[in-house]
Amino acid sequence: MHVHSQAHTQVAKIDPSLLELGGVSNRILSLTVNESLNTCEELLGQDLGWASLKQLNLQNNLITALDSSLDQLQVVQTINLSQNQISKIEFMTGCLCLDFLDLSFNMIESLEGVALGALKILHLRGNQIFSVNGLENLRALEELNLAENRIADYKGMERLRDLPLLS
Repeated sequence: MHVHSQAHTQVAKIDPSLLELGGVSNRILSLTVNESLNTCEELLGQDLGWASLKQLNLQNNLITALDSSLDQLQVVQTINLSQNQISKIEFMTGCLCLDFLDLSFNMIESLEGVALGALKILHLRGNQIFSVNGLENLRALEELNLAENRIADYKGMERLRDLPLLS
């Protein structure tokens, strides 16, 4: 089945059975998928016109790792991956316009290697983070939520004291 439509520019929820559609030429701006995915590629590996996607909500799935399919989201501004099982922040360097990222209530232990230069808001509440090392690469950061983590190493926190909102 092929679907060709320019009329729909926002998708609130998508049925997992629709992921088998091919050749969809919609200009999707916002997408929410809950309780359906084990990987990001299950969704983003489909040719559904991700070039215009601005908001992606994959909250409350069973995603265990981020993958290279996220790199194609070059204009996405907001990604919510909270309440999954993600253990490492990676494969997001292609998200050049990303300014809001929610990875709350996952299994992230380290922030090493995080390189999201445009990121302004980062929510990491309820993870297993033990150190703030790695946040020095987030030069545009304005808001950070690290509540309910296991931070024992506070080296590097001096840069964070200038954030407008830190919790």
